[in-house]
Amino acid sequence: MLKELVLRHPEIPLQPQKRVDLFSSLAHAITNQQLSGRVADVIFNRVRDLFPRRGLRPELLLKIPQGKLRKAGLSWNKIKSMRDLAQRLMDKRIPANPQLFKLTDDVLIEKLSEVYGIGPWTVQMLLIFKLGRADIFPSSDLGVQKGFQKLLRRRMLPKAKHMDLHSQRWKPYRSLAAWYLWRLADEVIVKPVEGTPMWEVGGKH
Repeated sequence: MLKELVLRHPEIPLQPQKRVDLFSSLAHAITNQQLSGRVADVIFNRVRDLFPRRGLRPELLLKIPQGKLRKAGLSWNKIKSMRDLAQRLMDKRIPANPQLFKLTDDVLIEKLSEVYGIGPWTVQMLLIFKLGRADIFPSSDLGVQKGFQKLLRRRMLPKAKHMDLHSQRWKPYRSLAAWYLWRLADEVIVKPVEGTPMWEVGGKH
């Protein structure tokens, strides 16, 4: 079934960026936590408006009064998280370009997860969509779990431990497998109308 899924989505989904703005990327991820994409984008744009030319810089964030960040829509916890990220970047306690591209997946997850409010899932998204790492499998992600459930036709959402074990067969391209599981989770299942050819059944997001 995974092969059929790949055929339905022939585009190449993941491309590493040559340079990653780590602060902006993680600040955006922090803003998105526990919010819908639309609401998070509104808040993130308000935060960007607080910077000259809307360019996020860690040294500038530390100078912005916390009340202004709160007024932009960030919670106190997210403000604490962004300030911790900014301070660690300023102190060079976490990697940035070009060292970012040289460290292993596990080392990056360990180091970046030390930032207040940033966990392994957030770092995994950075590794997949910014750094283009090929073998990341975010088994705690609900979308990946739902796609996995559909793939194996399970009645219940799978446990992360079981998914990690199953995903070994997809090494060293588990990031691609996760991407296709996201697509599968988003696909709309359409019941065929009598007389409808089978190749016209199904849908994409």
